[in-house]
Amino acid sequence: MRKLSLVVCALSLLTCLAWPGFARAFFPDPEEVRRGMDKHAVATRVHRVDQTFTGVREYLVQEQGRQAGWTRLVLHGTGTSRTVVSASLGRDTEVVAAYPGMTSSPVSLSFLWSRSLAWWEERGLDVSSMNFGFADGRGCLVLGRDGSPVQLWVSADDFVPVRLVLSGVNGIREITWGEIRRVGNLSLPHAVLVRDGFGQEVSGTIKWQQVGGNLPGGEFSLSGFQAAYQGVRSTPHSLSGRVFPDLFPGPSDLP
Repeated sequence: MRKLSLVVCALSLLTCLAWPGFARAFFPDPEEVRRGMDKHAVATRVHRVDQTFTGVREYLVQEQGRQAGWTRLVLHGTGTSRTVVSASLGRDTEVVAAYPGMTSSPVSLSFLWSRSLAWWEERGLDVSSMNFGFADGRGCLVLGRDGSPVQLWVSADDFVPVRLVLSGVNGIREITWGEIRRVGNLSLPHAVLVRDGFGQEVSGTIKWQQVGGNLPGGEFSLSGFQAAYQGVRSTPHSLSGRVFPDLFPGPSDLP
């Protein structure tokens, strides 16, 4: 029985090593990882996405990203009858303006997904620690140690982010991007799962409306944002008591 077990283990290891993505994950070139992430970050830094989340499908989350800025808009309703629940303007991990107030303003998930490796290194990601794991059925390079402020999982095949683990003052926040598939020459996620260290989680879908090109610049300036949302009628539907806004990482969750 012992011999049989050893043979099975050896065959399993040989099978894994025969898979190029797996072998590359164990013997990665750090500069290759950096180049792959940089290519992805440059291609997707300008984007516009729509997101809906299980259990609160009546809400639409619209996010836009540019080089170092992002906007996040939560709408209620359908079609032309949608009303604004909240809006926020960010610079990197900081929320610089929010409507109707600064309370519980999360950082844009799509903005976090489209960052370069150097951006995460500036926020404490230790790329000297590299392991292998599986997330969303994909072989991944795990960058950073367990329990560190930032741990990033990237696909072993094309180095796009698959999972982000943040360990901060509010506990653990884990974001997993799934259903990653090719759109043109880009690999883009079409699903997202957000969970905390207490077992609470929410899943959502991502619809990419724009990648690259130009976005209207007005709302990315503080004056433009204030002009757009000052005096806008907020929806009477409150998100207080809903679990999913509390799960999204805010500025205090990011180093």
